[in-house]
Amino acid sequence: MRLAGRARPTAWKPTRSILPRRVCGAAWWRACARSKARSWARKGLTDWCYGYFWGPGTWYEAPSNVPALHVDAAAHAALLAVTHGAPGIYNIAEDGGGVAIAKARQALGFDPDFRMRA
Repeated sequence: MRLAGRARPTAWKPTRSILPRRVCGAAWWRACARSKARSWARKGLTDWCYGYFWGPGTWYEAPSNVPALHVDAAAHAALLAVTHGAPGIYNIAEDGGGVAIAKARQALGFDPDFRMRA
């Protein structure tokens, strides 16, 4: 069956990588930046590459993978990007995770230590 000229969507099936988790993570971040940065900026679009979430409402109460990101900081980064961000790619993660977050800090005022008050 075809819908509006497109093939019917199929279920997404995750694939298993034979590379160590750290290598896959670093490769993913590099691929994210390379594949999207030029085309998204030309089209005036913005994309956020987040670290692994941790904090209330997630599976983890403390950072478990690298690069990590607290859910409060992720929400604040999204708000900053929508209200202050220029088109492009932003890495949103905590310091020390092997991901360059300088662009998000400089352009958005992103602070990975941001936490919402209870």
